[in-house]
This record gives sequence, C-alpha cells and structure tokens, in this order.
Amino acid sequence: MCAPTDAPSPATAAFWNAYPEMASEDGNRRRAEAAGYEVLDTYRLPDEDWAAYYDPIADRLRAYDTSDTDVAAAVAAEWVELDLYRDHGDEYGYTGYVLRLTD
Repeated sequence: MCAPTDAPSPATAAFWNAYPEMASEDGNRRRAEAAGYEVLDTYRLPDEDWAAYYDPIADRLRAYDTSDTDVAAAVAAEWVELDLYRDHGDEYGYTGYVLRLTD
C-alpha cells in the first residue's frame, strides 16, 4: 500500500494513519534504494481491480438490515473506507516494485 504523493488530503492521511509504514511511491523507491536495490519497474493496481473488490462489498453492505445498532455501526464503519476510495482513491493504492540487488 502506498500513496502516489507525499501530500495526501487530510481525510486520506487520517484514515491511513494506522499504518505508519505506508509511504509514497517515491518514498518506497528511496527505501528500496537505501536497502541496496535498484528499482527496475513499478506496477500500480488499476482502478478496475479496486472496483472488482469494492463493488461486491458495497452490494453486500446495502443488503444488511441495519435496524440493529451494532450491525448499523459495523456497516457504517465499512462505508468509511468505501467512501474514502470513492472520494480520494487517486491518493493511495497498491504498487508492486520489481527490484534487483545492486551489489
């Protein structure tokens, strides 16, 4: 998980604050280089993959009976992440790094 920018919006930064090791793509590149690797290529998970993940979750969340307060709270908590991706999905994602040891 990473951010394509060193300056995400406050909403994105607050949500991902629970993951202090999350860095920008450039930050991850610097970490790899500092560890003795050359970054040969990167691959960012495309939006279609996020849709394939989040769309079925959203469908299931809409189907829950939220008349129970505990269920309603759990469903609301899940919507936070889905709404964050809808509003700020361009500020974070999964990036794969192809590395080669430099020594």
